[in-house]
Amino acid sequence: MNNSSSMPARVTISRDARAWFITLNNPAKLNAIDAEMTYALNEALDQVSTDDSNLPLVLQGAGSAFMAGADLTWFKSLVENERFDELSASLHVAQGIILKVAAMSRVVVAAVRGAAIGYGFGLACAADWVIASEKAYFKLGQPSLGLSIDGGLTYTLPRLVGYRRAMELVLADRTLGADKAQQMGLVSRLVDDAQWDSAISLALGELSKVSQSGQNKTLLRESSQVSLAEQLRSEQERFLEAARGDTFRARLREFLDRKA
Repeated sequence: MNNSSSMPARVTISRDARAWFITLNNPAKLNAIDAEMTYALNEALDQVSTDDSNLPLVLQGAGSAFMAGADLTWFKSLVENERFDELSASLHVAQGIILKVAAMSRVVVAAVRGAAIGYGFGLACAADWVIASEKAYFKLGQPSLGLSIDGGLTYTLPRLVGYRRAMELVLADRTLGADKAQQMGLVSRLVDDAQWDSAISLALGELSKVSQSGQNKTLLRESSQVSLAEQLRSEQERFLEAARGDTFRARLREFLDRKA
């Protein structure tokens, strides 16, 4: 990838002609999140947000995992030394990250290989499109540790899978394989791990062929919070805005020329 810029060690960020890429970069610990990764990820998202190209953003993990929850060694040190102010500050930023991902005007793709546990599960659920390797697996993790759930999962899970299934996941805290996660609606596309790189390239190629993805994302995200009448007005406004744009005019001409 080109146009790379340096970021703190726990996160790398790059951009090419297809997309932005943010990579969680602590593979020795399966990209488990700590304070350093939290603040680095937040900074990376802010950097991408300043770009007006509307390219999609791919969130991915280095090595064999997406994110295996929190770094429990770091967590243990905070708790045993009663550094709860630090924990609170990190958690506040981490929760804000979920909001930033969901609210981005561009499409966010979670590319999940291996573990997506705890906050990693939440980060994937906050994305718009989840592409998962057949070797991916998902788990809450917090209930088994005696913690309540974070990462926005109490909001996203009921909306993605329904209240009953979400509650089952909470009560059993079981591990979901990639197949089961797809059946439940948590995974958009399941791919062969051996074809991982080409599958991601194919997906980004598909995204490049459609326009207004960010606008459509916003419409879908907002639809659960407004009435049908309000949603129809929003659709009308966005439709007319797109119709005035150069992209629509060019693609309309191309379409009609092919039919001629």
